[in-house]
Amino acid sequence: MFPNSIIMNPKNFSKKPQQPVIKIEMSMADIIVEAIIWALILGFWTYTIVIYGKLPENIPSHFNELGEATNYEQKVTLFLLPSISTIVVIILSTLNQKPHIFNYPFKITETNARNQYYLGIKMIRTLKLCLVVEFLLISLYMSEVSLGNIQSLGKLSTLFIPFLMAIIIAPIIYYIAQMYRFR
Repeated sequence: MFPNSIIMNPKNFSKKPQQPVIKIEMSMADIIVEAIIWALILGFWTYTIVIYGKLPENIPSHFNELGEATNYEQKVTLFLLPSISTIVVIILSTLNQKPHIFNYPFKITETNARNQYYLGIKMIRTLKLCLVVEFLLISLYMSEVSLGNIQSLGKLSTLFIPFLMAIIIAPIIYYIAQMYRFR
């Protein structure tokens, strides 16, 4: 179907062109957002440890479209959410130190690199904050249902998943639009 020269040619698998390497300094706002992220992670772990002893042996792990629990797991699974949050934040924080390896929607040059890298870093930082908040909300909901403080989200449950998706998608759209604006 395809000529071998296209598929098997080693030149087709070469490294992508080098993008300029520029150090982007954090502003005071960036430092504050990072501090908030790590404070939320610490609070998330503290909450999980404190609430753990109060929970029944099995906690809800899946909810239907009405927000009612449909599946239960051992309460130790509650530790998955802060664990995943912490791992994701560490990975994204490490990635954020090398914005020149990000994929951008257009060519990065010496002229546009500083703005593009700054926007890319801010997008990742915003996503870190949003992910931690999302996982924390899910954990709070699971805990509150487990303790019997709430039965379900009722009619709000139909908005919960779209809300969680919007928290992630909105910053991505915003920052990609900004990247195009300042290319």
